[in-house]
Amino acid sequence: MNAPHPFLPLRTFMSKCLTPRVLARKRVALLAVAMSLCFLTSNVRSYPQNSGVATYSRKELIHLARQMRERPDSTGDAQNGLLERHLDPITVLAIRTKSGRAEFHAASADAFFVVQGHAALITGGTIINPQGTGEVRGDSVQGGVRAELRVGVVHIPAETPHQLLLDGTDPFVYVLIKIPVR
Repeated sequence: MNAPHPFLPLRTFMSKCLTPRVLARKRVALLAVAMSLCFLTSNVRSYPQNSGVATYSRKELIHLARQMRERPDSTGDAQNGLLERHLDPITVLAIRTKSGRAEFHAASADAFFVVQGHAALITGGTIINPQGTGEVRGDSVQGGVRAELRVGVVHIPAETPHQLLLDGTDPFVYVLIKIPVR
């Protein structure tokens, strides 16, 4: 009689634990650590590369954000400038001057890399007056958890209600990476 392979229980356990969603979260965490290390050094210089790789120092991102705010077509409480667009994920430089609406993304997670300013992030809870299905927007988040954001990294998993709240004193500048959930 053949004995079962000695690693079969471990392989079965790992296949149940490492679902695509868990692997996606691990990739986000590694990306967040890498990006936070980049923001710790403000003297990083970007050089164009033929491979499509791009780097942005904190100083360069703040300069780009300032240019975006000064554009004549700049309207509203938030401006976005596309840094890179690939099939997966999407990377955006965002500037907020006022609080955002409540949001819920069924098919993507958000990774924020705060470059400048501070805001409060409300996560969890319930969206008041929700509109939409996969990309839901609403008036506010009720019953969520509040966290104060400063320069650093934030990960918001898919299907998590969230809202950025600003006090209106300084612009809030961040790089947003939309990570599709498979």
